Amino acid sequence: MYIAPHDNPTPTELLAKPALFELGTVVATAGFLHFFADKAAAEKTGSAIALNYTRGNWGVLCDEDKALNDAALDPSAPGRILAKYEVQNKDMEKKVYT
Repeated sequence: MYIAPHDNPTPTELLAKPALFELGTVVATAGFLHFFADKAAAEKTGSAIALNYTRGNWGVLCDEDKALNDAALDPSAPGRILAKYEVQNKDMEKKVYT
């Protein structure tokens, strides 16, 4: 699975970092689930995305959006946190926004 071209830490590196925030309810669209060959591949990719997201790897974003994400982590001025990951299966690539 391919997460981001510029910052692709290993799961071990990500797990060594504390989560920056807690996730609420996590859902996946039917299109996301259909994109993968089987449920296990979708779950593995979804888990990797959630791990990256909660550890501050925002994926493929411009510097301005990354700075807005970092500012949104301040509890006195919460805001939105956006991330974009590029994932691929054997035939095509898709973008996943969180």
